[in-house]
Amino acid sequence: KPTALLTRLLQYGCAQDEPNIVLDFFAGSGSLAHAAVLADIPDLTFICVQIPEPIDQTRKSGKNAHALGMETISALCRERIRRVCGSVGVRVFHLSSLANGTLKPTAAP
Repeated sequence: KPTALLTRLLQYGCAQDEPNIVLDFFAGSGSLAHAAVLADIPDLTFICVQIPEPIDQTRKSGKNAHALGMETISALCRERIRRVCGSVGVRVFHLSSLANGTLKPTAAP
């Protein structure tokens, strides 16, 4: 997903004079979160969800991520958001297992 395109779509779709929440349920590398920061829309909150799938090391992008010490797509997403946002207003929730039909939250790595 090109960040410039996503930034433009957010600028078209979000109201400038009221709160906006953007939910990316398949966050991948975090391109929508990156675009949300670049869009510079007042009062914009974004929520990204990504399961910790292993990175495909047979692809060039996977090799690059692995060289940086990232083993999962969710780790890549967290790092991209950290680099774009710093630590201002960023919260990470890590769900480690599904036991008896309920998710057990744990501290994020």
